[in-house]
Amino acid sequence: MTDPGHGPVSQALPGDDVLLDSYEEERKPAAHRRLLLTHTTFWAEASTGRIPSWLRGVAAPHAAPLVPALLERRRLVAEAVRVVSQLRVNYRHSPLSVQGTPPLRGAPRPGDRLPDATVSIGGDPQRLHQLLAGPGVHLLVQRDADPPPQAATGAQVTVLRLANSPGRGLVAVRPDGHVGFQCGAADPVGLLRWLTLVGSAPSCPRPDEIAGH
Repeated sequence: MTDPGHGPVSQALPGDDVLLDSYEEERKPAAHRRLLLTHTTFWAEASTGRIPSWLRGVAAPHAAPLVPALLERRRLVAEAVRVVSQLRVNYRHSPLSVQGTPPLRGAPRPGDRLPDATVSIGGDPQRLHQLLAGPGVHLLVQRDADPPPQAATGAQVTVLRLANSPGRGLVAVRPDGHVGFQCGAADPVGLLRWLTLVGSAPSCPRPDEIAGH
């Protein structure tokens, strides 16, 4: 089963119940906006009311000559595609979107969809989204970052060190491809709390595990 905003739901592991339970809270606003867009489009195309009839019979013919010029503006077309395909949907206000300390500047914020990129984890460059295709949570650590605490690793968590990304930050990516947690330097307590929140922490960590010893 696949959802355009949450990705392959069937890839979620047994410990991802909390993530699945957030489906309605996160997707309901996006679904409402999609229905509003669909309703408005159908109203403009098929309604017999005075305003939509004027739009089709008067405004549209006058605007038609502008269409070729608008289609040549790639940024405008690309933005329209992102809106229609819901690539602009974010879950920044979700309880599953947590900002670590300090924030990782220049990176997607918690709740944002992680964009694709060419990365190196040793060996030939690869596409980031291809590396994230597997189930579970993925921890992307920058080249100079401390390794995640031992308590953060397990069957549901995959750690990828980005050799071509200098810095000491970390980005935790949810199974649906959205950022759930990020920090600009080691924040083991914040990371473990987030993993526990989404049901991906392997166990209750001891203090020495949080410290990474």
